[in-house]
Amino acid sequence: MREVTRSQVSHPGVTMLGMATRFERIAVTKDPGLAAALDRATALVGAGKPAATLVHDLAIRGADALVEEERRRAEQLAWVAKVTTSPQTPWDPEVLERIDELAWGVTTQAA
Repeated sequence: MREVTRSQVSHPGVTMLGMATRFERIAVTKDPGLAAALDRATALVGAGKPAATLVHDLAIRGADALVEEERRRAEQLAWVAKVTTSPQTPWDPEVLERIDELAWGVTTQAA
C-alpha cells in the first residue's frame, strides 16, 4: 500500500474552490481576550457586522492610532529637547532654583 502525504490529498469542493479575494488571508484565533474586545467594539459600532470585518476594521484603526500616538510622542520629545536646551525656557529660573524647597519643603544650602 502506498503512503499518501498531505500534499497529495485533495478535497474537491473545499480546497479546489477559488478564493473570494486575491489578498493573502490570515487566521486569527478568537480567544477570550479577542472575544471580549469584539463584544466591546460591537456595542459601539452596532451588531450585524461580521466578526472578520470587525477584526479588519479594528486592526486598521488600531494601526492608525499607534502611528498617531508615536507621532505625538516624537513631537513631545522634540519640544522637551528644545525647551531644555534653550536659553529662554518657559519657566521662571528663580522658581527652578528653589524647586525642592517649594515642592517638598526641603531647603538646600548654597555651596
